[in-house]
Amino acid sequence: MTGAEPGYLSPAFGQSYGDFGTPVRLPASGLQLLRRPLGPDSWDYIGPYPYAMCTDWSALDQDLSTLAIPGAVSLTFVADPFATGTVQKATRGWDLSRPFKTHYVADLTADWRRSRPKEMRRIARRALETHEMEIVADPAALAGTLWELYQTTVARHRVRGLQALSPATVAKQLAVPGGLLMTARDGAGLAGAMLSFCHGATANLHLMFLDPRAHRQNTSYALIHATLEALEARGLTHANLGGAAGHDDAARDGLARFKAGWTTQTRSALICGKVLDAARYDTLAGDAGPGGFFPAYRAPGAAFADGGDPVPD
Repeated sequence: MTGAEPGYLSPAFGQSYGDFGTPVRLPASGLQLLRRPLGPDSWDYIGPYPYAMCTDWSALDQDLSTLAIPGAVSLTFVADPFATGTVQKATRGWDLSRPFKTHYVADLTADWRRSRPKEMRRIARRALETHEMEIVADPAALAGTLWELYQTTVARHRVRGLQALSPATVAKQLAVPGGLLMTARDGAGLAGAMLSFCHGATANLHLMFLDPRAHRQNTSYALIHATLEALEARGLTHANLGGAAGHDDAARDGLARFKAGWTTQTRSALICGKVLDAARYDTLAGDAGPGGFFPAYRAPGAAFADGGDPVPD
């Protein structure tokens, strides 16, 4: 590993979540995790939002000895949906390794513009006519403004946990290598922005920042269209728009329908979990609330519920 990996692979991306735990980067695989306390003498690990990536998934098993030390209870992450087959092999025999939500992917090698529904094309065209689009050379300079705009997303989708981010997280992620920040301005100023990360031939549309007026003006249509065009111009082949809000994978979810309109492909990421200390895990899980979650001791109502979104088991 060179230290110059882009986007979700970058050490800077893992470090950006320092407000939510202690960042850990595994030496062989490059997997990045957050260490979260479970009391004075124990802890668990969770992957960063939204996906965990590895420079070498085949080395993950080699790294487990680094994690499975006295005090470590469990490990959980959602893996890169572009690497599902590789991740399946790397996590074979784990306590949890199964599909997690539908993720909507735009094929930039095909005619993604005309594949959209006619009404969506019309809305996007009008939104582009009323916004000035720009790729920002110094995204970090907008950190404070974008943090304020992100609160629209937090409120609209009732975001909690890692996805709610923090001012420091946003500022650091804007400086991560491999990022592309597209902004949309109207007569009143900055209406919205989209931060994406490029990973070789693929990209992930990571965060959208919107002023409250942006929903009336369909700013998100302009941002996604302009971002896909920019990624296409850079020679990328696929762009992942992500999935539905929260843990609901229903196609009727409004956000899911919106993303599906831009895409012709879907992928399913894997949610992966491993118990590192069975005895301590069982002791902690005895305090779990109703419902099956992994790790059970962080479910709503459990002793170590952390306010974030638990993972259905």
